[in-house]
Amino acid sequence: MLFVIHATDRKDGMPTRAKFYRDHRIHLDRAQDYGVDVVTAGTLLADDGETPCGSVFVIDAKDRAAVDPFVRSDPIMSTRCGSTCRFTATARSAAPQSSRDGATVERVRREQGKKKPRKRAGFA
Repeated sequence: MLFVIHATDRKDGMPTRAKFYRDHRIHLDRAQDYGVDVVTAGTLLADDGETPCGSVFVIDAKDRAAVDPFVRSDPIMSTRCGSTCRFTATARSAAPQSSRDGATVERVRREQGKKKPRKRAGFA
């Protein structure tokens, strides 16, 4: 089952986000240790298109009970950087397929040394 996690930061959360960002990325790469797969994840941006203001994740997991420990142990989430965190279950067909070995598209890009797609104006 897929779960969308939409987390927003407190207004004063930027220093905490910056401090724990590297640990947060390592945590995402170790999702399989928690029995979940990060299908996609990204930083939410403020209206200026530059300032981080939260995160969104799509997690593939057996059930909500499998997602909770993964999200609670995220270094950014566990420091109370966020002001809200919503979980929503969604249909599996709503998300792109992972690669054959279960790696996320983002991980495959990193391993292949490919850059992320260029940002287009008007899109976060």
